[in-house]
Amino acid sequence: KLEDPDLSEAEVREAIDKIAEQVRARIPEGETSTVNVLKWMNRVLFDELLFRGNTDDYYCVQNSLLSEVLRRKTGIPISLSVLYMCVAWRLGVRLQGVDMPMHFVLMARDRDGAECRDTFIDVFGGGVLLSMRELEMKMLMMGIEIHVSDVNQARPSYFFVRMLRNLVTVLRPPEGRLSSGIEDENRARKSSLLVLCLAQLVTILKDSAEGSTQFYEEQIDLYRWTGATRLLCP
Repeated sequence: KLEDPDLSEAEVREAIDKIAEQVRARIPEGETSTVNVLKWMNRVLFDELLFRGNTDDYYCVQNSLLSEVLRRKTGIPISLSVLYMCVAWRLGVRLQGVDMPMHFVLMARDRDGAECRDTFIDVFGGGVLLSMRELEMKMLMMGIEIHVSDVNQARPSYFFVRMLRNLVTVLRPPEGRLSSGIEDENRARKSSLLVLCLAQLVTILKDSAEGSTQFYEEQIDLYRWTGATRLLCP
């Protein structure tokens, strides 16, 4: 809302609904394979609608805002994965988030008779479908060695925590503190959004087991007295 006061949740839902309908229209009747549904999703999202990972401006605030990801058709791994999961859910496919060092992917479980196979989706990489072995090799090319034991499903609260942490990182001023004088409109907006994200992050962390709140509470104390943020965090 601070980024776009006129934004409504209904608009975001409708945009995702529209994408799901575009995919549904292309899936052959009677198709039950999870992997095949994902392939149709990839064709619509990445080949037709041209969504992509933002490698040019990775640390842009808009990359972490779902409404902006939909508008600009670009984002970071976590935000693109959230969009991908929302579309898949509307098509009857349940995906799990997988948190790994320096990256984030999704996992689909496809049952073929008595056999159950896991497929990993690198949404930031264009929806590439990977086996566990292929995922290991991809991460190794990034300089990270992983094993099956490192593949942990992310709880729903983790998505919010990670996105808020990303926002805090990009919104925090490089000098370490905000100006105490009269702020221009852009700085006031960013400082307000920063404190709001910090406050939401602390609330979620206290309600979950995703990490300590001490650092973020200290950050609130640091930034709360700037002119634009007093009303948000008195």
